[in-house]
Amino acid sequence: MWDDPSPLDPNPLDAKPAPSGSPERISSDDSVSDGPIGSVPPSNEPSRSTTPQDAPRSDQSLSTSNSPRASTSKRPIAKPPRPTPPVSQSSNAEPARNTIQPAPHNDRGGDQGKSSNDSLVDAIGSVDNAPSLGLHHDGLTIDGYSRAAVQTYWRIAELKIGFDLGAQPWDFMALPRYFITHSHLDHIAALPSYVARRRMMKMEEPTIYLADHTLSTVDQLLRVFSRLDRGRLPCKLVPITPNQEIEVTRELVVTTAAMRHSIPALGFIVWERRRKLKPEFSHLSGDQIRDIKLSGIEVTHEQRIPLIAYTGDTSPAGLDDCPDMYRAKILITEMTFVAPEHRRERIHKHGHMHLDDFVDRRDDFKNELILCGHFSVRYNEQQIRRWVDRALPDKLDGRLRLWL
Repeated sequence: MWDDPSPLDPNPLDAKPAPSGSPERISSDDSVSDGPIGSVPPSNEPSRSTTPQDAPRSDQSLSTSNSPRASTSKRPIAKPPRPTPPVSQSSNAEPARNTIQPAPHNDRGGDQGKSSNDSLVDAIGSVDNAPSLGLHHDGLTIDGYSRAAVQTYWRIAELKIGFDLGAQPWDFMALPRYFITHSHLDHIAALPSYVARRRMMKMEEPTIYLADHTLSTVDQLLRVFSRLDRGRLPCKLVPITPNQEIEVTRELVVTTAAMRHSIPALGFIVWERRRKLKPEFSHLSGDQIRDIKLSGIEVTHEQRIPLIAYTGDTSPAGLDDCPDMYRAKILITEMTFVAPEHRRERIHKHGHMHLDDFVDRRDDFKNELILCGHFSVRYNEQQIRRWVDRALPDKLDGRLRLWL
C-alpha cells in the first residue's frame, strides 16, 4: 500500500549498514507492497521546510507553506505571525520574483476575471492544513507536496488541473478536476474529503479521472464515506486507460501513458493546442484566406505544445516508454531513492527511480524544468541534497529542482 521497501526485510534494498548519524529506520508505514486494510500511514504533520539551496533561475520563484511541527501538546488556536524570509542572494536573480515566501493562499488561477467559484474561494478563507511548496515558471504556477508513503498532491493553478490527492490543502478545493495516477493511499486518501468539502461549500461537483480498473472500488469507497458522513459526495468519476486523449478545454488536452509501478499506474501530459496557418497559404492576403476558408477548405493545422508532464510513481522504464515526457516544458517526476548503496534493480522492481537513473539519462532531458519529489522518508533533507550535489553538481544545467 505504501511506497517504500518493507521494513520487515532486515536488509531493505540490500543496503549497506547505515552510516553513523543517519536517521533510524522508519516503521511499518514505508512498505512497498500492498499492506493490510488497517495499515496507517506516517503522520501527515510535516517537518519544517527550509530554504531551498538550489537557487531558481531568473524567471522562477519558490515559495513555501509550512505546517507546524508535530507535538504532543495541544495546538493553540491562534498561530504566531510568520517571519519574512530573506531575499535570495543569487547574483543573476530578480529580487522581486525570487523572494522566498509562504505559498499564497486562495490562488485561483485559470481564466481572467471572477467566476462563480472565485467568489466561493474568497469566502472560504485561508486554512494552513497541509504543507505546500510553490514555484512559478513561464506563466505557470506549480505547487504541492510529495513524500513517499506520506502524501502526494500537485496543482497547476492556471490550468485548473490537479494531480493526485494524497492530501488536499484547503486552497486546492477550488480545482474542478483531478487526475489520479494510481490507488496507493498516499496518492488518493484525500479524495472523499475533497469531494465533501466542495459539496459543503456549494461548489459544482468535481471531475475525477482515474484508471478504469479502480473506478468501481472508488465508487464503493465514496458510498461508504457518504453513509459515515451522512452527506452526499457528488462527483463525476471518469474511467481512463493508457494512450487515451482527454479534452479539458478547447486549448488544453491531456494524454495518458502507462507507467511502471508496483500496481498499474498512469502518467499524464498536458498539451496546449494552437491553430496555425498552413504554410501553403502563408503568402496569401487576409481576404484570399477568408475566401478559401468560406469555400470549405481548412486553412489551419493544429500545433501541440507539451506544457506539463507528470509521471507519478514509476521506474525509469515508464519515463522511457513515453518520450514526449522528456520534451515537456515542465516535468514533474519522482526520485524516491538517492543513497548510492541502494540497489537500483530492486528499486526498479518496486516501481521507483534512483538518483543514478537521472545521471544515466541526463542527455535525454530536454525539459526547461525538472521537478523531483517523492523522496523516501528514510532520508533527511540534508542527506538528499548532499547525494544529489555529488552526483549532479550542475543540477542538469540548473534545470533540476528538488521538491524539498
